[in-house]
Amino acid sequence: MGKDSTIYTRIEKEDKKKFESLVNSFGLSASQAIRIFIKQTLIQKAFPFKIGIPNRETIKAFEEGEDYDKLPSYRSFKELRKDLDV
Repeated sequence: MGKDSTIYTRIEKEDKKKFESLVNSFGLSASQAIRIFIKQTLIQKAFPFKIGIPNRETIKAFEEGEDYDKLPSYRSFKELRKDLDV
């Protein structure tokens, strides 16, 4: 079966660069990665990953994680576990 149809979509330039860089690191082109997504969606008759809306706690964690200067750092895993009381 030949490839005889095209899908066009507009995305942010920075998202495109990041996506291409990521899939290239897997040895794929952006087009190949998108074709894999389409094929898996058709096979599973659903998205091949969970889609959800993050709750407030998750959104807050995302926002906190973006400020690297405020994130704690640890010299060892043992030190991290002690801080987490594990």
